[in-house]
Amino acid sequence: MIRYELQITTTYASAPGRDVQRGGEEIMRFRNINDVIAEIQSRYNGFNIKRLLNKNTIYSDRDDNVYGFTVSYWESDISHNTRAWWQTDWVCVEAHEISSAIPEMRKLL
Repeated sequence: MIRYELQITTTYASAPGRDVQRGGEEIMRFRNINDVIAEIQSRYNGFNIKRLLNKNTIYSDRDDNVYGFTVSYWESDISHNTRAWWQTDWVCVEAHEISSAIPEMRKLL
């Protein structure tokens, strides 16, 4: 059985090319790739996902188990007194082969 992990790490700066600071990190787990894609599309509504993957890919491993790309955009909210910042999200999708631990644990009993 394969499970998917979506990890999003945010970084921000006052403008593109300025000193970057690391924001938060969010990890989500899904049962199928369609749910991963739906989450990415929901989060980055307004971005063309195919274009992001074609233009912003930063890595893909040889076994196709890990795929990473970036999304950059201006962000603002009321807590920052409407002052915008340049945010870059580092998005990583990883596939994990999962086997049940229950039979192995029962052997120990």
